[in-house]
Amino acid sequence: MVRAYSVGRQREDILRAFADLKRKQLGVFHRDQARALGISDDAIHRWVSTGAVIRVYPRVFRDAASPVSWLQSLTAALLWAGSEAAASHRAAAALWELDGYVPGSIEITVPKALRAPPGIVVHRSQLSVGDITTVSGFKTTSPTRTLLDLAAFVDEEALEIALDCALRKGLTSVDHLTRRFAQTRSRGRRGYATVDRLLTQRSGLGRHLDSVLETKFLRLLRRERLPRPEPGVVVGRYRFDFAYPTIRLGIELDGYAHHGGRVNWDSDRKRSNELAGLGWTLLHFTWEDVTQSPRTVVAELRKHLYPTLLS
Repeated sequence: MVRAYSVGRQREDILRAFADLKRKQLGVFHRDQARALGISDDAIHRWVSTGAVIRVYPRVFRDAASPVSWLQSLTAALLWAGSEAAASHRAAAALWELDGYVPGSIEITVPKALRAPPGIVVHRSQLSVGDITTVSGFKTTSPTRTLLDLAAFVDEEALEIALDCALRKGLTSVDHLTRRFAQTRSRGRRGYATVDRLLTQRSGLGRHLDSVLETKFLRLLRRERLPRPEPGVVVGRYRFDFAYPTIRLGIELDGYAHHGGRVNWDSDRKRSNELAGLGWTLLHFTWEDVTQSPRTVVAELRKHLYPTLLS
């Protein structure tokens, strides 16, 4: 009886440790992890046959009772790829909550070639110690490495929006990005020219951009070959999003989320009247103006920047 009790207690301890492992890993586990705890392959096969456990990838399983999620799928992919794998590219951008990237893509980077099962995008690359960190408990590429990786797979606007978001959040800096870019760049690598151009632009900007709207506004000006305004210009007790100080033209990019709703919207209008007394003109553009009516925005700016040409 004592021996039977001892065996039963040991089994309870194993199952408790196994349950803890699955809970920490959002319901998924690797066969080798189960073996290390004392769970036999026969037990796993039996659970699979009864539907209690579902095979997700080779040697990776999911507790059928656990809720399915993107984070769970990412966990399973990293378990399948091994200890040297890290979430990267669009998956890493989503983990870092960079603007424009939402959970969905399962992308990882590994040092050697692997034949990926359906649903996983595998990139092969050697990651340095500084390229790897953790976020929300996941081994992932650093924000700097993530941005450099994205350059080869997304368009310039998506990369620029992510870059400005990372700078705004303090996840990286222009100096750090420039140094890491110099270490990793290759003229044959896709995205080389885009990264170089964006970093040059940010070096001369003087500060980070406060919103996606500001990024889109500057992109519009570049596309139309209009002169770049100075960001964050202070006049008296006011601070403009952008300004052309030589002609006393201020620009505010209005979004309810950024300016705090109707009350502050009305306050902005009163501010325009006060600034007019100081000889300044203040233009307001909304998200809809910049994204849906860019020609109107450009025409209004040209009217103030080049008045004699349009008179």
